[in-house]
Amino acid sequence: MRTEIVSQQRRVQGQFERALRGRQPPQAHGQAQHPGGHLPVLHVRNVAQAVTVGLLLGTMLPGAQASTPGSGYTAVNLDVPLQAASTAAAGCLARPASCPQMLMGASLVAVGSLTAGAWIGWQARSQHAGDPCIAALSAAARGSEAAHQLRNQSASLDAPITLGFRATQLDSARDPCVSLYDHVNGRWANTTALADNQSRWHISNALEHRGRTQQRALAEQLATLPAPTPAQRVVADLWTSGMDESHINSDRLRPLRGELAAIDALTSPQDIEKHLYLLTLKGRNPVFGVVVEPDMGNRSTQIAYAYQGGLGLPSAAHYLSARQAALHRDYRAYIAALLELSGTPADQAHNDAVAVFALEQRLATASTSRAELRDNLAETYNPMRAAEADVLTPNFRWSGLFESLGADPSIRFSLATPGFHREVSAALSDTDVATWRTYLRFHCLDTASPHLDDRFVQTMHDFQQRLLGVNQTLAPRWQRVLGSIDAYAGDALGEAYVGAHFPAEVRGRISQMVEQMRTVLKRRLATALWLDPDTRVTAQAKADLLNPRIGHPDQWPDWSELRTERCGYLRNLRLLRTFQQRLDLARIGQPLDAQRWRISAHSVNAYFDVMNNDMGFPAGLLQPPIFDPEADHALNYGAIGVIIGHEMSHAFSAETSQFALNGQLQHWWTEDDRARYQDLSRRLALQYDQQRIEGLAVNGTLTANENMADLGGLMLALEALREQSGAASDPMIDGLSREQRFFISWAHTNRQLQTPQRLRLELAANPHSFGAPRTDVAASNLPAYAAAFDCPPGSAMARSGEQQVAYL
Repeated sequence: MRTEIVSQQRRVQGQFERALRGRQPPQAHGQAQHPGGHLPVLHVRNVAQAVTVGLLLGTMLPGAQASTPGSGYTAVNLDVPLQAASTAAAGCLARPASCPQMLMGASLVAVGSLTAGAWIGWQARSQHAGDPCIAALSAAARGSEAAHQLRNQSASLDAPITLGFRATQLDSARDPCVSLYDHVNGRWANTTALADNQSRWHISNALEHRGRTQQRALAEQLATLPAPTPAQRVVADLWTSGMDESHINSDRLRPLRGELAAIDALTSPQDIEKHLYLLTLKGRNPVFGVVVEPDMGNRSTQIAYAYQGGLGLPSAAHYLSARQAALHRDYRAYIAALLELSGTPADQAHNDAVAVFALEQRLATASTSRAELRDNLAETYNPMRAAEADVLTPNFRWSGLFESLGADPSIRFSLATPGFHREVSAALSDTDVATWRTYLRFHCLDTASPHLDDRFVQTMHDFQQRLLGVNQTLAPRWQRVLGSIDAYAGDALGEAYVGAHFPAEVRGRISQMVEQMRTVLKRRLATALWLDPDTRVTAQAKADLLNPRIGHPDQWPDWSELRTERCGYLRNLRLLRTFQQRLDLARIGQPLDAQRWRISAHSVNAYFDVMNNDMGFPAGLLQPPIFDPEADHALNYGAIGVIIGHEMSHAFSAETSQFALNGQLQHWWTEDDRARYQDLSRRLALQYDQQRIEGLAVNGTLTANENMADLGGLMLALEALREQSGAASDPMIDGLSREQRFFISWAHTNRQLQTPQRLRLELAANPHSFGAPRTDVAASNLPAYAAAFDCPPGSAMARSGEQQVAYL
């Protein structure tokens, strides 16, 4: 939700063309093994090692390597006997006459240590013989060969795939002056089919899949490290516990019994209120969320924002339309199904589902629409003291909440969308406590379902398929576990990913490209006709303040205080969520964190943070064909160059005009600037309104903000390419000019397939256009496109005069 308040994360498109090289920069992890390379093996190469191996056989005594309960790590340090053996063996070589005495001493040390280890291990095994966690760990220890086979399987999944542009893919029967998209992607679309378990495919989907196979190999390796770093341990524990399907299935509802019992014990509105305090501290409040962001009125500090929530369906609009009657039935059936799985009798579960849905529908009616929040960020900034908020919501005490969070109860915070919170307060008073209990029980089950036994997982999956209108098979467990690691510990996984798959030189190359494009941006802003002269000066100053974040954070989070375990999947995830929430809440009242990233390093994504003027381009995105160090400039500028320009353009939109140069909430455009921008946006939206995908209309107003950024990005990247090329002759690769290849690269990164149901969903909800409309409309507004492909005046891809929209 934090991105809904201050940061506009934007999905971009990209995918690997071939396998990445296994380059890995040094890591400051001491003696820990590094993922991405081969695990160490013991080689018997000399007498000292031979003696060491002989003594090592003693470690095979029963119980010598028993695990401590719930840890997954050895209880006895084997370094002591091994070091003694190695020292003795080396001494034999240096002083042969003393060899018998040295070996005898080393043997006594080794036998003593190993005997103690065996006894401790034997006791540990006896005490925890019935513990399924210990049994699971023992099975994991015995399954090293199976893990090796899994890594081999992962490698086969990771085989090189051709996703980069090939001139042979061009469809000569499709005229580029009619549709660039069809010219580049028509042949591919006619010869490619979606897999049975896919509702959509585009470049970033494939890039994400490729990244997941790499992350799987990393997680498997991290799970075998004897001395992982704290970050590595978090990933290893989540992977091991998440992949232990038999343990999860045998546990059934046991991991939630304490939480459900606490909900059952609530008997008054005051109990509900205090329970919401606790859930807020743990980061699991289903009614509203609390996040910490820069103060829009004073960027020198950070404050809490309390934002609306309460809903199980994707948005308030899903509750309020009569056309959603079928979805409402499906959702109520889903609520009842989860309640039944938790032990509620069927008849009662059905009635409870009706009550829960009615409460959510009430909250939806009081919610502010996403469009309104997007267009008017001031809706989220309603600063006040907790005591003032208590007056607005008499049945929910914000002073009590902040006191329970360990913050000053007189704290100043933002009560975002206050109408929603007033409705929650009223519902706490006039809605039966039993309904609130059922609501909390359902949302407890709903958030936990992906991580519980197969019954819950399948029930949630079935409902999601009805929601999307598709028929997809359930993703393999390894993909779902990686998805959870990404959601709960993305930075820990990102640190491993960067170490294995992100060469440092790529960061340098992208930094140079960003700086070059910043220069182009400032030059274009100086002549932008829709800006008044004084506003142009301010805009150029804002361009100087754009802060690119490339690849990964400079400083990784510290996970040393977190205590996850090798079993207890849901418990681990709950611990992580609470850990992250406590870190977030600790920033209340603290100075601005200028180094904060919005997404994990392995994400296939990019973003612009409206308050901090940050642009993020993570390592997961900076891969072929989005950025290929071996490709010619035209292909790279047509892909990552346009994405960089897209994010830069967001700094000069109606959304971001609400924030001054210092990041505070203050309009810096004149009314004339705003009117001219809105006219450009309206004219561009009309061009999109005229487009069709498989006969269905495109909503140019829904996608207006992103369409303007696409147009700006294309303009900036093309000029940057021209500047980069300078006076160099056009190489005419594959018979294509430099600018033809630039536009073809743009079209190639937009290729997409989807089912009819998914197409309808995307057209109704996706703020980005896609496919042919995204490719063709932006390109058709650039005179350079018509010149590159020799398009005659009047053709679809050669707009001119008033038909043409010029943004940057």
